[in-house]
Amino acid sequence: MLSHIYVRNFGLIREIDTDLTEGLNIISGETGTGKSMIIQAIHVALGGRGSASMITDGENRALVQLVFTLQDSEIQPFERYLSGDNDHELIFTRELSRSGRSLARINGEIVKVAELSDASRRLVDIHGQYDNQFFLDPERHVEILDSFAGQDLLPVRKELSEAFKRYTEKRSALSRFRKNRSEYLRERDFMKYELDEINTCHVREGEDQELEERIHVLSNAEKIYDALNESYRILYQSGIDKCVSLLSGIAEYSETYARLGSQIADCSYTLSDLQEELRVARDQSEMTPGELDEAITRVSLLDNLKRKYGGTLTSVLEHRDECARKLALTEDSEELEQQLSEEYREARNEVLRLSADLSLKRKAAAALLEKTMKTELAELNFRNADFLVQFTEKRNQKDQLQLSAGGTDQIEFLFSANKGAAPRPLAEIASGGEISRISLAFKRITSDHDHTGTMVFDEIDTGISGRTASIVAAKMHMIARSHQILCITHLPQIAAAGDSQYLINKTEDDDASYTTISPLDHNGRIEEIARLLGGTNITETTRKSAEELLAASHSNNSENRPEQEVVSQG
Repeated sequence: MLSHIYVRNFGLIREIDTDLTEGLNIISGETGTGKSMIIQAIHVALGGRGSASMITDGENRALVQLVFTLQDSEIQPFERYLSGDNDHELIFTRELSRSGRSLARINGEIVKVAELSDASRRLVDIHGQYDNQFFLDPERHVEILDSFAGQDLLPVRKELSEAFKRYTEKRSALSRFRKNRSEYLRERDFMKYELDEINTCHVREGEDQELEERIHVLSNAEKIYDALNESYRILYQSGIDKCVSLLSGIAEYSETYARLGSQIADCSYTLSDLQEELRVARDQSEMTPGELDEAITRVSLLDNLKRKYGGTLTSVLEHRDECARKLALTEDSEELEQQLSEEYREARNEVLRLSADLSLKRKAAAALLEKTMKTELAELNFRNADFLVQFTEKRNQKDQLQLSAGGTDQIEFLFSANKGAAPRPLAEIASGGEISRISLAFKRITSDHDHTGTMVFDEIDTGISGRTASIVAAKMHMIARSHQILCITHLPQIAAAGDSQYLINKTEDDDASYTTISPLDHNGRIEEIARLLGGTNITETTRKSAEELLAASHSNNSENRPEQEVVSQG
């Protein structure tokens, strides 16, 4: 909930610093004292449009801070802003300067205004002249209807979302295949030429390195042969066998002679092996006529392939394999396209089936919503009101049915306040009071599914009085059982329904006028409600009426009944 408000140098507000409570918080005060300015400040702190014109005259900066105390169920979306020492408190800060620069923070972390606005939507819903007109946006009407329908829609919506994901994957695969196949067909002859060129050369991985080494050897063949041959001759004529024979003849006279003979014999075996390897290496180093030229020609051929196909023999072989794969794809293209097309059709039909199922469930919910809304609106003094949920199909610019994870329904709420008048889109309603009361009706019937913790109502009492005001108050108190409400009002019936009440005053000093806010105790509430009942003419009678209204209001609210009708005096 919104637990604290701090505002400094904002319009007529020099400084206010006040706590709010759970339930229904009422803000009242004389006309022109700056009640709506507090709502405007809250709107700015939640990411709304701010400007230098909002700063108090003579000041360079304006500051608005909102402190939210979160329930455990509300924490998850805001975990990145919370710390161990402050894991249930969220502070939104907005600072405006004369230069036009705006600074936004969440728990001290500087964020973009758009991020502030996005985060605030999870916490506060404002209804009035500064709201985001949630209920007036046709794009949001399907959300409201689905929220009203509740759990009944969840299984089919989940199934449709998964089916739509499969559909988009199949559609992309088919589109990608058709695009690639078209390109492959255009390149087919060229790919065949390249594949034949590479295959004809019988390229092996690492062959170029082997040839480079062989050419280096062949270029120095005579020098290599002479060195190997001389080494072989030296080892062959070393006389080590004679040395072994001499030492074996005296081995019986000393262990040292025997050991030396044995070690030299071992060396003899090793030298014999090395001698054989030298012979083989010498024989292999002999160059056949034309071998060097053949190796150079082969390297030149491989270099040409590498220049054309990626710079290495690995890239040449990869290009060969890619050409072979693409050519195989073009050969099997008709069968593969038929398979992909069938999978696409099946996925699309499944989305259409589930969309139709979802639409039927929505229409059933819409019929109940229409009936419930008409009842709510009648109680809110829309005696001849009509409310309709209009269904059309989503269509794209080519007038083709537009599929989505949320179905094919395009939903818009239509409303008429007067008997005989054709219902029109909610967005065409001009009266702020009408919009607020319609919003209240929506909130009343969807509050069980609405997870927004705080609701702010401004101008909700425009154009109503008497029994209608009592019903509005009772409905707000009912919503306040599960939501915190902040409401600006000039009606005594609504003020009396509050769990807490705050008085807005305009104070003057030698330099300027400024707005203040004060929480009211029981006696203060009686005085303020008496003023709302009797205007400037506050008598003992109006005080008595105010006291009775306050007592009756809370008695009726505890029994979940509309308040008694109280007629303004004075």
